[in-house]
Amino acid sequence: MDFFSEILLLKPTIFVLSETWHSKPFTNNALINQYNLTEAFGVREAEKGRFSGGFLIGINKSESCDIKIVSNNKLCIDLQFELCSEKITTTFTYLPPSIGNDSLDFINEKYNESENWLLIGDLNARIGKFNNYLSTGEQIDRNSKDLTINTRGKALIDILSETNMYILNGSGKKDDQGEFTFMNSNGASVIDLCAVSENLFINNCINKEFSVLQSIYSSHSPILCELSTNDKSEPFDLINEKVKTIKWKSEESEIFAKNLKTQLKGIPTNVIISTHLLVEKIFVAAEHCNMLSTTFYPRKIKYSSRWFDDECKILKAKCQ
Repeated sequence: MDFFSEILLLKPTIFVLSETWHSKPFTNNALINQYNLTEAFGVREAEKGRFSGGFLIGINKSESCDIKIVSNNKLCIDLQFELCSEKITTTFTYLPPSIGNDSLDFINEKYNESENWLLIGDLNARIGKFNNYLSTGEQIDRNSKDLTINTRGKALIDILSETNMYILNGSGKKDDQGEFTFMNSNGASVIDLCAVSENLFINNCINKEFSVLQSIYSSHSPILCELSTNDKSEPFDLINEKVKTIKWKSEESEIFAKNLKTQLKGIPTNVIISTHLLVEKIFVAAEHCNMLSTTFYPRKIKYSSRWFDDECKILKAKCQ
């Protein structure tokens, strides 16, 4: 048994290995038979010593026609695929502790590029028990065995709060305690994270499960994110409600303030305007700064049996 045997047993649709340190092509025949592989070799700055960097991407051949690598660089690898008729962008990343916290800036950029976005990888950011908040103000609690917040973690929390990204670590049935993802002789931490955009999180058509696996071959535990469609064996009504939301852009704050001042011009300061009117003018000001977007809030009404038809719905409504 080796690390690749573990992958073959798990049978993921996509797997990504970072910091592989390899300098020659992988030649595992069993892996090659089942996966289309894309790799980048590690580099060695001196004549002697180990290599650093390197990655390996495997896409199951049975799914490869539906999954595309759209970009890759030293820090990020972007893949795209469709699920429930939704285009989903997944970014795999490794951010070494040696680089600056401005390396997190790509999160804002990619968040604005894709409504359905999943971020997963080793960010070397410790965010403690930071809780998720939706744009509606709803708090989504999560657990974590790592209570520490480091410098990069603070920077990441600011970005997560600004974009309403939702951390899956410690918030699902398969990782309800927020397990450690890294352990060595110096201690343990949660630095391998998985986050999804708010639009993907609230999409009830797509199940999202996160888990921390065990392996004896690395100090980092493999992390697994499972996306699947909901079971449609039971009938339901699905209503997509369009809700306007504002994606705040700090660089546009002055323009937004001027736009809002223009919108409120002519309204006497001693007049109390309705909340509805005020919100409307805020949205108009945001639209002129390209900060306005539309979010879909699916609302599912599920029924227990197929015999529950329209006539039953009407009778039930009358009883209520």
